[in-house]
Amino acid sequence: MIATLLGVAAYSQTTVPAGNISGTWTLAGSPYQVMGETTIPNGEILTIEPGVRVEWQGSYTMFVQGQMLALGTVTDSITFTSANPVTGWKSIRFITTSPANDTSRFRYSVFSYGKVSGNFPDNCGGAIGVVNFNKLVIDHCLFDHNEATDVSLYPSPSGGAIALLNGSPGIRYSRFANNLSVNGGAIACQGSHASISHNEFTGNTVIDPSGGTVYGQGAGGALLFSSV
Repeated sequence: MIATLLGVAAYSQTTVPAGNISGTWTLAGSPYQVMGETTIPNGEILTIEPGVRVEWQGSYTMFVQGQMLALGTVTDSITFTSANPVTGWKSIRFITTSPANDTSRFRYSVFSYGKVSGNFPDNCGGAIGVVNFNKLVIDHCLFDHNEATDVSLYPSPSGGAIALLNGSPGIRYSRFANNLSVNGGAIACQGSHASISHNEFTGNTVIDPSGGTVYGQGAGGALLFSSV
């Protein structure tokens, strides 16, 4: 079963300033309002409890250099979204994360209104960007209304929801709906050997703002794979 948006009573709220983050984000502290760019340091773990809502207050990135565990349940999803859907938030990124860390996992989690645009790495996955890292598993998640529009296709793909550059995670039993990109409407894979299975793709779109003058733009409505 795929994660769905569920209403959760707000018990309180927690402000998350820019900087390093780790520990456990509890349902009692939800929603977590992220106020700037954050990093899970190498060797540290961030665990997010079922039912938690993570709400970015601006266009900020979360970098995972350690390990992230966001394990919702079939009745209590975790939500990653933006306070302003027009502005959006700026993806969760695994960029050269140390393979010495244990596997990061997203399960029964909802990702919406992640938006990236620009040169590398800001053209790498509206919701999740993975570069040179394999130890990630995504299952029973929903990716909805995420965007990746780039200035240059090089050196990485766009991927409206997820972008993989030399990264080979497992992506399964998830739904990708209404995501937008110039290259891989839902997922873009470059130099990757990801395991992508039992997923549903609907309403994902690619655009070509170059008018056909830039190679690769406007390709792969749902998925795009390339070796270089």
